[in-house]
Amino acid sequence: MKRISLLLLLCLTFSFATAQTTASSNDKLYSIKLKEFLLITHTFDATKDIMAAQYKAMKSQMGLTDRQCDLLAGEVIEILYNHTEEIFLPVYKKVFTYEELLQLIEFYNTPLGKKMANNVVFLTNESMTQVQKIMPSLMGEITEAVEKVKQQ
Repeated sequence: MKRISLLLLLCLTFSFATAQTTASSNDKLYSIKLKEFLLITHTFDATKDIMAAQYKAMKSQMGLTDRQCDLLAGEVIEILYNHTEEIFLPVYKKVFTYEELLQLIEFYNTPLGKKMANNVVFLTNESMTQVQKIMPSLMGEITEAVEKVKQQ
């Protein structure tokens, strides 16, 4: 009986170790493709621009110049890139399978996908500019929305 229990424990341990290695290998492969996806979609570039703007808004509190804010944003982006597995991998795996990630990469390597990726920052910035332009005319609707939410 002891031998059977020991054999069963040994088999379970081996199975668990193999599963962990496979999961780790799958995560590594997913991570490599995720980094590729984040690079071709200019995610890090867009985030760097946003961070630099935020740092510049706080530059006097931080004691930095505009140039230093840009440099800091670049440094932080490099840190984020180096921690893709810890930051982005769990998030993207909740939404996209490995096969779906490959399909996204395939799309972003098409002319239309490249056009989209190359214009995401522009589209976001221009959209925010448009929101700022029409915000005064929307204040009545927004005030009504606030009152509506307060009643719920």
